[in-house]
Amino acid sequence: QARHAAALAAVQAEQEGVRRKLESEFATAIERVKEEAREASAKALSEAEAAHAAAMEEQAQRLMTEKENACGETTAHCDAVMSALSDDVERLRRLISDRESALKGAQVLQFVRT
Repeated sequence: QARHAAALAAVQAEQEGVRRKLESEFATAIERVKEEAREASAKALSEAEAAHAAAMEEQAQRLMTEKENACGETTAHCDAVMSALSDDVERLRRLISDRESALKGAQVLQFVRT
């Protein structure tokens, strides 16, 4: 009976040692999995940040191009309007000059007749 009790105690002690070893290995495995998950999350976040930064840069370039195109269109329109106005001013100056010449001519004729 004493041998049996001693053998049982030895088996229980061995089981306790195996249990502690398995718990330790399990805790180590859990920490390793947690660390791998943290690393994967950090990598995914870094990749997402890089993709977001690239998308923001692309959008900024697209907006700058649209702005430049809009400015170019506005400048072209303003140039066309200014050209048309300059043409109108020149046309009106010619008309005024012709009218002044006609008035002077009429005054000379009227002066000659009187």
